[in-house]
Amino acid sequence: MPPVGTPRIDIAWATGLFEGEGTMGVFGNGAKSKVTSMALIMSDEQTVRRFAAIAGIGSVYGPFNYGRGKPLWRWRANRTYDCHRLIRRMWPLLGDRRREQARPIIERALARGAKLQGRQSRAWVPDVFDGVE
Repeated sequence: MPPVGTPRIDIAWATGLFEGEGTMGVFGNGAKSKVTSMALIMSDEQTVRRFAAIAGIGSVYGPFNYGRGKPLWRWRANRTYDCHRLIRRMWPLLGDRRREQARPIIERALARGAKLQGRQSRAWVPDVFDGVE
């Protein structure tokens, strides 16, 4: 596993990487087929594995070879609560575009609060606690 440094530096590094290479949202049709997803895809396995170690959620898949260029590695997380928790850590450093992508995940997490293993009392709403750890 790649080395992980201090938490503040690591989350800043991971957020910057995610800003450039990541994507997130709630995808699918209809209420029952929607899936929360965060993903990061790159050709550098070590960088993807370091991101996964810092995120502390999700899994790394690969390599995938699409016939041209380097093989790709993918980190992906799909559990709503886990994604919400990672977004909370990254929020102060996220740009406007990624914050807009994050909002449906936050709304879904809050709407499913009763199903989030009793964590509803710890729910977080952006803009109320921005920058607070």
